[in-house]
Amino acid sequence: MELENQNEKQLYADVCSLVSNAKSQLAQSANASLTLMYWKIGERINNELLDGERAEYGKQIVVSLARQLSWTHFIALIPIKDELKPEFYAMICQNER
Repeated sequence: MELENQNEKQLYADVCSLVSNAKSQLAQSANASLTLMYWKIGERINNELLDGERAEYGKQIVVSLARQLSWTHFIALIPIKDELKPEFYAMICQNER
């Protein structure tokens, strides 16, 4: 009886682990897809509407973001070299709070 009980416990633990891993992979995949979608939307707007120039609202972005973003957000954004990426990620952080 002890062995069956131990096997059932292990089966339960394994199933829980599989479910947890699947949920984690699903969340990562969804986040990656959403990030890529937002990036492509921003890229289209930048290329087709702004002709690669900076939008007027960009001048106010630091003031606006300073009200909602934490210091750790800025630490993550500062090293990014591509000019559009920090703005994009900062806007996502602001929208998602």
